[in-house]
Amino acid sequence: MLNLQKTQQNVQQWFQAGNGKLLAERTYPTSYWRYILGGILCLSPLFIGGILLLIFGYRKNSNIKKERQKFENSLLSLEPIICGIVIANEEALLTPGSSAPSALVGAFRQNDPNYLTDIMAVTMTIATAYGEELSELHPDTEPIWRLINDDAYIPERRRPIPPGICDRQGLILFDATIETIHFPDGEIDKPYVLMAANPAGGPIIHLPLELSVVDDNTDEDQAHDPKIIQHQTLTQEPEFVAPVNSFGEEIETHLSHYLGKSPQVFHELISTTVHIDIHLFPPTENQPWFTLVTSGMSDRKMATPEGAEQFAFAELLLRLPPEWNLSDEDFKLESNYWPVRLLKTLARMVHEFDTWFSYAHTVPLENLLPPETQQPFAGIIFASPIWAPEGLASMTTQSGQAINFWSVVPIFQSEMDAKLNLGADSLLEKLQTQGSWDYIAPQRPPVI
Repeated sequence: MLNLQKTQQNVQQWFQAGNGKLLAERTYPTSYWRYILGGILCLSPLFIGGILLLIFGYRKNSNIKKERQKFENSLLSLEPIICGIVIANEEALLTPGSSAPSALVGAFRQNDPNYLTDIMAVTMTIATAYGEELSELHPDTEPIWRLINDDAYIPERRRPIPPGICDRQGLILFDATIETIHFPDGEIDKPYVLMAANPAGGPIIHLPLELSVVDDNTDEDQAHDPKIIQHQTLTQEPEFVAPVNSFGEEIETHLSHYLGKSPQVFHELISTTVHIDIHLFPPTENQPWFTLVTSGMSDRKMATPEGAEQFAFAELLLRLPPEWNLSDEDFKLESNYWPVRLLKTLARMVHEFDTWFSYAHTVPLENLLPPETQQPFAGIIFASPIWAPEGLASMTTQSGQAINFWSVVPIFQSEMDAKLNLGADSLLEKLQTQGSWDYIAPQRPPVI
């Protein structure tokens, strides 16, 4: 992930080393033509006009000098931001020392391992919509199409990426200028650029990419347990896949038989590894809660060990209180969106790290969810959905593929420790007695 503190230090040192002064002089250049013309006029019968022009030129350049100093001082407060390049004038960038207007995707203060993957996924999706006919695109793509097919270049313009395009909040489409001199080794086909800007507004400035510092978040010191799935940084970028899954309709038919008709499905527009949709079932008299279930995780076989082949395909589910906020506007807050993010992240993680999920496996949540989720849990444990009507926990597709449904049960740190010391059965029995299970209740007390 981008190390914001170290990158900020590099950027500030770069500005202080004289680059900030050069950038300020280039942004606010001194104008000499008034001096030259005024001097010529002073040697002619129009010498009074020449004197006035010299005075005006002096005042103009004095104001430019003040703006330049103000700009140079402001550079030290700019925040570094890694951006994906959506479009740029490639012809201009092929000319050494040139610059080109461009559209970039990025976000401020993003400090987690999935940031680069997310912005590149959104960047590719937006770039795909550029120049296309709206009638040829998926209806859900219209907000992206309208965003990118506005060809006007307005310096310093920032437009938020519409909700639903990506799980990540706060992504911005920037109108900016990128420069050939800041590409490593003169190669302009790099997927990222380093920019610096103020979140409140103002210019977004292209910086040398080598100023950025990217960390590997792998924690080598964590205790290893074969049933604890540790989240680590991917060694390579996950592949993009088509926005469809193989068994979505069959899974929805199966779930609807037990949970009622699903009025809403949260469809993904951008998918890596597997395409994950979330099926939302509303509260009923017999089941007074929202039920969220994935479809798409079972498109790929998990890396089950020999003898556990019957658990190779799975989907995940959890429950939310009936008062939980689930609108698109509510999802702008991570404190509302995190259960959906958790399901999607787990459904991809199992394939990206070539592992498997089954009964009593646990996953720590550290580094798995952004800190702004404001949720108190330390991890999750997988269990059977014991609250569900008989028959929901498994299904067989028309092609003969068996799919298991696992409850995602959030647990506190003390409960994680108890699972290791006392065993999963003892912990799950206590959670069942409390009535929590996969019901997301952040205010519930730990059972241990």
